[in-house]
Amino acid sequence: MREALRLLEERDQLRDLRLEELRSEIQKGINSGKATPLNIEDIKASGRKRLAAQQITGCVNATTIKAPRSRKRP
Repeated sequence: MREALRLLEERDQLRDLRLEELRSEIQKGINSGKATPLNIEDIKASGRKRLAAQQITGCVNATTIKAPRSRKRP
C-alpha cells in the first residue's frame, strides 16, 4: 500500500514538473512577439541556397538534414 502511494506521489510530481515546463514554453512563445506570415517558398529558397553553399565548400555541420535518396528500381 505504501509503495502504491509513493508511486502515485512520484507520478503527480512528474506531472506537475511537465506541466510547469509546458507553461514555461508557452510563455516563451508569447514573449517572443507577434507571429509573422509563413512563406514556404522563401524557406525552401533559403534552404537550397544553404545546401548549395555547403556542397561547394564541402562544409557540413550537425544541423544539416539530408533528404532520403530514392532507390532506382530495375
